[in-house]
Amino acid sequence: MSIPTPPRQTRRLHAGLKWGSLGWGKPDWGKPDWGKPDWGSPVWPLAAAALLGPFVAVLQSKAMAPLALVVLVAVLGMARRRQGRWPLPSGAALWAGLALAGWGMLSGLWSPGPLRALHAGLTLGGLMLLAGAAGRAVAAEPGAPRLLG
Repeated sequence: MSIPTPPRQTRRLHAGLKWGSLGWGKPDWGKPDWGKPDWGSPVWPLAAAALLGPFVAVLQSKAMAPLALVVLVAVLGMARRRQGRWPLPSGAALWAGLALAGWGMLSGLWSPGPLRALHAGLTLGGLMLLAGAAGRAVAAEPGAPRLLG
């Protein structure tokens, strides 16, 4: 079975076009210039967690929360060392999460287990603050989009 050829006028239209003139070009199979890795970047704990996360989840599902906590604290520590200041969390998602945590703590007033509701709300609020600060720290890094893909 042969591939049908385009009509004569289409062949004439495209006769002078070269690779890349239509938005697509020859693939460049050259070696990309990644440069040297910056091991002091706060992005690396996130990359390590992305690599280890599936294995940890399969082997022991209860180890995901400690992994996230260690990674967020490592990101904040590395950002503090590199940027010279603590990253401050901000954004609409942070405030929505803190509102949810506040509602969880407030629900302890009518809950049969008020200490459990208070603990869950404080835990959620703390993790929201840590995640918001870590997000700001990574966003301030110049190479973050290249490293995180």
